[in-house]
Formats: sequence, structure tokens, C-alpha cells
Amino acid sequence: MMRLGAPIPLGPNRMRLFYQGGALIDELRGAKDPADGDYPEDWIGSVTAFGGDRPPTEGLSRVRVDGWEGFLRDLVRERADELVGRDLAHRYGATTGLLVKLLDTSVRLPVHCHPTRDFARRKLGSVFGKTEAWIVVATRRGGAEEPYARVGFQEAIPRERLLEWTARQDVGAIVAATHKFAVRAGDVVLIAAGLPHAIGPGVFMVEVQEPTNYSILLEHAGFPIASDAAHLGLGWEAAIDAVDRHGYAREELVSRFVRRVDLQREGESPLVGDEFAEFFRATRVHLGANGSRDIPAGYWVGVVLEGSGEIEYGAGRAAIRRGDTFCVPFALGSHRLRGGRDGIAVVRCLPPAR
Repeated sequence: MMRLGAPIPLGPNRMRLFYQGGALIDELRGAKDPADGDYPEDWIGSVTAFGGDRPPTEGLSRVRVDGWEGFLRDLVRERADELVGRDLAHRYGATTGLLVKLLDTSVRLPVHCHPTRDFARRKLGSVFGKTEAWIVVATRRGGAEEPYARVGFQEAIPRERLLEWTARQDVGAIVAATHKFAVRAGDVVLIAAGLPHAIGPGVFMVEVQEPTNYSILLEHAGFPIASDAAHLGLGWEAAIDAVDRHGYAREELVSRFVRRVDLQREGESPLVGDEFAEFFRATRVHLGANGSRDIPAGYWVGVVLEGSGEIEYGAGRAAIRRGDTFCVPFALGSHRLRGGRDGIAVVRCLPPAR
């Protein structure tokens, strides 16, 4: 009988998308010749298919467990209690409730937003919307500007005006209406569902999000995106109501949605805490040489950003190093992260807490 008593390696799961990037994912994963291309994202621990006209399993993570090989989505359907725990399975069904991505863009992405759970339930038949968080791992400068993000409208935008901008693709007006912030390694940007946003060129992140692929692209001119796909096939009259059209002062956005992490601090530091716990959580575990951290039982997805070490658990040890990605089943029980001779830094991504 298959056992879920060990960490599960998650190999690369690169996605072909409408924008260019991916060189820093290559570098993290240890590729010989890192380069930007059509595969700027790596979907980790994915139980989310891309959708649309893609093959029905595209986007899903493949795993191998104790002689069994298949998609993580099928594993959670068969063994939800052991993989994610009875409480999570009872609340959300056969899902991990989580999608983690490596995302590295060499171009500016279009201004877009994602639906709330309420909107997704009413219009898309989904229990999940797409709240997300960006954990900035590194940046690179490709021109005169520092790497940046655009988040939220500076002033409230009337519904009819936003519909007009979107219909005629007034990109200048849409982009100019948003706040622009420089970002650097160690920044965490919380993107509440509905909040318009765009990632600038040269930003490499671990993105933690709800397990859907819903995006409403207010701006799509100049990108290879079909106009129907931009509004999820709902029509703009319906889709526009998913957008947070409120105006935000810059200081309010920073206070509510931007966090700064001390990358030198040892131990476990919160990246996404109680404010987003109903959607997901994330921490950064930074251990020095031979340092250790006890981790309670529970499902989580790990991304090793620096160094090497191991996961110690009841039945053995699993070596991990920079560029590795994996998930830890609930059935593993309590365990310990230990740093190797050069220490280790791991992002721990966890499903909804409630």
C-alpha cells in the first residue's frame, strides 16, 4: 500500500505564457545556460489546470510516491486526509487549497486583477477566487528604471469610465491611473482579489495564491491575448464588477499590502500572516550552519532559495538544496528542518488556516 510518510519532490513544471522571462528560474534550478523565453513561470505543487484551449492536464504537477506516479491532483483526490489533513479536506474537498509559482518576467505585464471568492462563486462556479502574494526573491535591471510593481488606483474610477478605457484599450490611461512602487529582494506584496496590478520587468518572485487561473485583463492590447479571454468569457459588463475601483493613498497601500523581510534574520519569519490566513500563509526559514527548526504537522510546499540541508522526520531524512521544490504531506507528522554547512533558506507556503 502506498505510504505518504516522506517529503514529495516536485520537479520543474514550466508554463508557456504570453510574456517573456524565466532566466532567473533557470538559474535557481541550476540550468547550464539560463535564458529568457516563452516559459516565465514554474507551477509548483499545482492541482490547477491552465484551462482554456490547453490540454486538460496542462499546469498540473506530476509526482512519484512510493512506486505510484501521476498528478498531485489525483493523489489528493485519493488520499486527501493523509496529504492535506482531515480539516482542510472537510472545508474545501479534495484540493491542497494552494498554488505556488516561480515567476520571472523580463517585460512589464499588463494591468489586470483577479476575482474575489464571492465573485468566483457567483460567476465562475468556483469556491476559490485568486488572492495572491508576491515574495520578491531577486530583481534585475534591464533599462533605465528600477524594477517595480503597479498596484491599486490612485483615485476612484467610475464604472463607466473604466468600461470605456477597457473597450478602447486606452493603455496610457489605465497604466497612469495606478500607483507605481520600486521593489527589491525581501519585499512581500499582498494582492487582494480585485486589486488592479501589474509586475514590471526584472522581478523574480515566489508567488503564493489560491488554486485558480482566473485573470481579468483590463489591458490586453499589444499582448497575444484574445479579447474574450481578457474578461474570462463573461463580457465586460459582468467582468468589470470584479475590479476594485476604489482610490488608495500611497501610504494606505504600503501600510496594508507591502511588507519588508530582514533576509539576514535567522529562524522563521512570517511573510504572509494572519491578514491573509483565510487564503494561505507563508514563512521564510533561514538557518545557519547545522541550525535547526522544528515544524509542526501539516501540509506545506517548500522552495529552497539558498544553501542546503535536510528534512528530518520519523522514518528518515530527505536532503534538500538550492533550487529544490517539494511538498510535505500532513501524514509526515512533526518534523525538523536542518541547515547544512552553509546554512539554508526555505520559503514555506501553507494552505488556508480557516
